[in-house]
Order: sequence, then C-alpha cells, then structure tokens
Amino acid sequence: MTVDGRSIGRELGRCYLEEELAAKGADAARLSLRRRQLLWWGSIARRSESDIVAPSLAGVRMPYRLNINGAIRQVDVPAEMPLLWVLRNELGLVGTKYGCGKGFCGSCTVHVNGGAQRSCQLPVGNVGDAQIHTIEHIGGSPLGERLQQAWLKIDVMQCGYCQAGQIMSACALLAHTSRPSDDQLNAAMAGNICRCGCYNRIRSAIRIAAGIEEKEAGRVA
Repeated sequence: MTVDGRSIGRELGRCYLEEELAAKGADAARLSLRRRQLLWWGSIARRSESDIVAPSLAGVRMPYRLNINGAIRQVDVPAEMPLLWVLRNELGLVGTKYGCGKGFCGSCTVHVNGGAQRSCQLPVGNVGDAQIHTIEHIGGSPLGERLQQAWLKIDVMQCGYCQAGQIMSACALLAHTSRPSDDQLNAAMAGNICRCGCYNRIRSAIRIAAGIEEKEAGRVA
C-alpha cells in the first residue's frame, strides 16, 4: 500500500462516516478494521511538531510577500518551509492546526485562491501571489458567518481541534456549490478527519448554512 496523505485522509473520512451510519454487524466490523489499518499507515509517518519545524528552518532564508487574509505580510523564511509553519510560527495565525504533517487529516486546511488546500503540504516558495485565507478570516464573510452560526446552533464541536479545517473545507464547498447534494458534500468533506466522530453534526451544519433544511435535528447524532 502506498502511503499517500490525501488518499488515506479521504478513505479514513469515508470509513468514519460509513461506520457511524452502518448497523452493528459485519459491515461495521469491516469498516472498523479498515479504519484501524489506515490509522496505522498514517501514524508510521507522523512526526512531532518540533521534529518538522526544525528542518524547515535549516534552509537559506528568503524574503516573501504573502497575501494573507487580504493584507500583504512579509516573512523571511526558507523556500521549503510549509505554509502551515509560516502561518503559525511566523505570523501568529494559530487557528490553522497541525494534525499529521502529511496531508492526511485536513486540520491545516486553508483557502488558496478560493480552493481548500492542506497548508502542511504547500511550501511557501510555491505560494507566489496567491490569495490565502485562514480560519481567522472566515467569520468576516457572510458565508463564513453562516457556517459558524450553524456550527454553534447544533453544537457540532466536541474537542474542537479539527473544526477549523472542517469549516474551511465546508466554506470552499459552499462558495462553489451553494446547495450541494449529499454526494457532493461527502466528497468535499471526505479528507477531513474528526476523531470525535462528529460527522453527522458537521454535515447537518453545512446543510443548515446552505439553507437546504431549516432544522436538521432528526439527522444529528
């Protein structure tokens, strides 16, 4: 099996969601086993935050002017440094979370020219003049505010660690597909992992923000 972050993340998301929806029995057991296998493959490549940041500081520092949340920010960092560490360690934008460092989990999701992208996999030297938006910016837009209010309305969060990435992916989805089908919603969110298993609430909140249903109480677990 090839350890590919995006594909493992998407399949993990599907396993968590399908396991949550499946009746107890053979299907649930099969999905649980598949999930454990995928988590093992992901964990063998995971390193601590300090282990990842240190090598990214070792290169020659270069000046970069980055368009972050509508403002030009200048940093002097090596070209190989992932955007995640620039945001967190250089600019103090710590809403974007470090989860796995391999693109598996979606916790570090930001918007790059409107599309959801894993910031742990994007070297700052490749950003160029792209417009970067982080979770700190999202609440200032009407769509972002609707999503945040929907999250609060049905108490989506448990530990909350993955939720910034979840909201960023949801916002990118609704910006391009204002009333997504269930298949479109699941495809867009499949790469975002929630270890607390809040998948029904997350999807219900997205439907509320999209105006698809006024109340989703029957679908929330």
